[in-house]
Amino acid sequence: MKKLKHTLLKTFAVFAVFTMMSCSGDDDNNNSVDPFIGTWKTLGYYEDGEFYEDDDCEYGTVTINADNTGNIFFHDCDFGDETGDITWEKLEENKYKITTEGDSSILNTVFEGNKMTTTVDGEEGYADVFQRQ
Repeated sequence: MKKLKHTLLKTFAVFAVFTMMSCSGDDDNNNSVDPFIGTWKTLGYYEDGEFYEDDDCEYGTVTINADNTGNIFFHDCDFGDETGDITWEKLEENKYKITTEGDSSILNTVFEGNKMTTTVDGEEGYADVFQRQ
């Protein structure tokens, strides 16, 4: 369970990404905002296809800033509160390199309405689910 919480915290850091979306030259609107930008609340996670919903003892938020920084907050009744700062770099559409405490991960994202599902390269069978605040 502790490893799972660490993975979730690391993934939150990975998700604390936001950027300005790069627009093509024939796009009329050059002010499109990347869907990552904002504050995200954790809803839960998938592990090996099964969904585990956050509750009063496990929850977190990720704040994504436009200056390639962000921060994370995670609460766990057994382990206490954890916070951290992140930096990010957009690699391609829906793919970001996230760095926290010197560790980097590649984050893949899927957006559906006001929800975001993320996976980390190399961590098969695990995905976090967030809701925009």
